[in-house]
Amino acid sequence: MRHGEKTVIRKNVLAMLSGVLLGGCVVTDVPEEHMDMMVGKPKTRVCAATQYRQMIGRSITDIEVTELPRPLRIYSMNSLITQDYRVERLNIVVNTDGQVVNVRCG
Repeated sequence: MRHGEKTVIRKNVLAMLSGVLLGGCVVTDVPEEHMDMMVGKPKTRVCAATQYRQMIGRSITDIEVTELPRPLRIYSMNSLITQDYRVERLNIVVNTDGQVVNVRCG
């Protein structure tokens, strides 16, 4: 594979990943079936990021994001994101290759 082909493939993967990442920015209430993954009082829930640390190193395309608790935000290390801190929100950070590099609350 030539360098130019790799660049085109990388751009296509990043374009697809952008759609996934933007879709992950939708904020919803935590569904009842995910409440057992949350800790704290209903008004002061915190996310359970430690339960999802095993995703680090995996490709975001290999993860079933529809089964992750909400609110959820998936973004690239180079993305511009809001600076609001939401203790109940699960954040998944991916690198430019789509590999999960961090999982945290906020």
